[in-house]
Amino acid sequence: MVPNPYNSAEIARRIKAHVATWPDSGLMDAARFAAVAPKFDTLIEVAASNDKKAVRAAVVAIMAEAFTHHSGMTHEQVDEDKEEHDSKPPNRKFISAQGTLSEANEAGAPMHRVAARALVFDLMYLLARTGR
Repeated sequence: MVPNPYNSAEIARRIKAHVATWPDSGLMDAARFAAVAPKFDTLIEVAASNDKKAVRAAVVAIMAEAFTHHSGMTHEQVDEDKEEHDSKPPNRKFISAQGTLSEANEAGAPMHRVAARALVFDLMYLLARTGR
């Protein structure tokens, strides 16, 4: 439920809390959550100060984590992302948080593609509401 009156910092806290459950359900590995958690903290802080430019930058930084491991995914078409990615486990190369080239299939990716799509959707909602 969206807080009334709308509060971007509270929405960011709720998104972070939801994403924090993903390692236990296998949608994100714990190392990836540890890497993205400080970015959520930044988002919460700048949303609380109502700094729209900083909110946008923080959202972009978090979305970059989702896009890093999923080729072809962008914020413009996240709702129309090709469904074959959700069921097909192709081998992919990606740059790890440590900057090394690694290979992973969808099941072993640091963040499941459906989770990445949900995260981007939530962040785009936050960004759209913050811009109003």
